[in-house]
Amino acid sequence: MFVESLEDSFVEIGYPFVAVVFPPLSVPRVDESVDPVSRRCRPSLSETRATGEDTLFGLETVYQPDMSAEHPLADSVDNLVYEPVQVHEHGIDLTVGAIYEVAAPGRIDFGGDELAEADLEPVPTEQESPHDEYGWWHLEGGQYVIQHNEFLTGLEGAAQLQARNELLARGGSHPSMHVRDHLPLLPLSVADGGLRLKENARVSTLMELHGSSQ
Repeated sequence: MFVESLEDSFVEIGYPFVAVVFPPLSVPRVDESVDPVSRRCRPSLSETRATGEDTLFGLETVYQPDMSAEHPLADSVDNLVYEPVQVHEHGIDLTVGAIYEVAAPGRIDFGGDELAEADLEPVPTEQESPHDEYGWWHLEGGQYVIQHNEFLTGLEGAAQLQARNELLARGGSHPSMHVRDHLPLLPLSVADGGLRLKENARVSTLMELHGSSQ
């Protein structure tokens, strides 16, 4: 109530007019934590992320990650870092688990008798903040070899593996190819200006093949 009693709010104007109530002007203090429509306390951003709920104009919306999750390739990829983010309608995003430099050359011949692995040296990560749970690879321009966290299990036929647009737009790239029974080590090219990649960054997408005999 703006007034404690009606007596405090009557103003005598005189006959033939009647008494008119003029409530004292008062602007209530706004509590920014309360939704102006629903009058419910709005959750903080961290609370929203934790519960998957948000309140907009008094209406609750439950965010359900696209588990399309029942993507046809979902059962053929194991060791996903976080499935609700990686699995989407266009395919399955794959994350980087290790980056190597070629320290000594490998060997390839025609018959395979002289085939030899390259000597790969892991590129160490750096902590950019003491609060970081994962480190960063500070890559200078050049050639590297990457290994994904994920691996294939029981893939029927072939699938298309390609670099994500986010990697390409930042001067990084790896070959696009068809994969069947495993995810190979891939050469990673980095532009002269360099690239920063965080552990478990999504760098590739695995997609279905359409319109081919596989």
